[in-house]
Amino acid sequence: MQSIKVTSSALLLAVLMVCCMQQMASAGYNFGYGVNDPATGDIKDQQETKNGDQLTGYYRLLDSDGLVRTVNYQSHPLTGFTAQVNRDPIGSEGQAKYRSAEAAQQARTAWPSNLRAPLVPSNQYLRYDDGTGYGPLEGYQQW
Repeated sequence: MQSIKVTSSALLLAVLMVCCMQQMASAGYNFGYGVNDPATGDIKDQQETKNGDQLTGYYRLLDSDGLVRTVNYQSHPLTGFTAQVNRDPIGSEGQAKYRSAEAAQQARTAWPSNLRAPLVPSNQYLRYDDGTGYGPLEGYQQW
């Protein structure tokens, strides 16, 4: 009688887990955001939608060469994750109307000179000679 209770409890737990997993798999969401910061040249947006096991979305950003990169993606349990990448000039059909490539380049190069790190030649190594270091270990041969 006791083994029947354990078996029925395990079966009930398995059924509840399957129901919860199905409910979680069917949950969906929709989100998006956009950034347009002229001071840094950071221009991008993203939109994503999940409905059950299917996920679709895109993200778009202004590359350093002035082209707009758009990645359309989707994910499905049967087909896996697929993405299509397009790089188009600013203001192309179907793209957001971003500012000009020249303005984007100016924003990227308009850093104050005091934010740049000082250059150190790569062949000059800094040493720290003030420490005592480690002495030879007893029992090991000194080289």
